[in-house]
Amino acid sequence: MPTFEACTKSSKAQLIKAPAKGRAAIFQNPACEKYRVTVFDDCVDTGGGKRADYIITRPGFVSVITELKGKNIKEAGEQIVATKNFLSAGGFAEPHVGALIVSSKVPLGVSTVQQTALLLRKAGIARLRVKNRCW
Repeated sequence: MPTFEACTKSSKAQLIKAPAKGRAAIFQNPACEKYRVTVFDDCVDTGGGKRADYIITRPGFVSVITELKGKNIKEAGEQIVATKNFLSAGGFAEPHVGALIVSSKVPLGVSTVQQTALLLRKAGIARLRVKNRCW
């Protein structure tokens, strides 16, 4: 499998898209600043284990670990934490790390999202956003 760098491309597009599994995360970039888009799942060799789909990075500032999921928010959180741990261990982490989960169905129980947010905070991930794909 390719290395982290081989799976990363730069973009200055106004809309930065991260598509997978019939869903997509779209990041607005009106100033056309340089962002790095890393296809993490199915590209970066992490030695096995869980991993998120994408990492969208504004160099020197923030990485947003992005998981495109069906409805299992808890599993998405675990994948995000595993990805964050990989970034930290490999020296790829930016000063700030956030998380985005795009799901086909946000669970009715808000507690699932709250539990996942707590899991991420304990791992040092500042903020979690969960969005339904129909937003």
